[in-house]
Amino acid sequence: MEGTIAHVSTPPLVAGAAPGEKFELVIPSNLPQYPSEVVKYAAAGYGFLVPLGQRVSLQDLAALIEASYSLENPQNREVVRVLRA
Repeated sequence: MEGTIAHVSTPPLVAGAAPGEKFELVIPSNLPQYPSEVVKYAAAGYGFLVPLGQRVSLQDLAALIEASYSLENPQNREVVRVLRA
């Protein structure tokens, strides 16, 4: 996986995680602004799905979201679409 490594802290309410524990998200270096904003949103909103201490790609995060949430929800669908683009 190539790109920038973002160290993302877990939100305080993630079960079994101490606030501030981290996972790593690989973000492509050449990502345009709109997808970049969606990636940040996905990391903050769905990051608790990533096992702590793991490094995941955007496609990995999309798969975790799709496995956990309905893509009938337009917000979930758009996040997964952008992460897979």
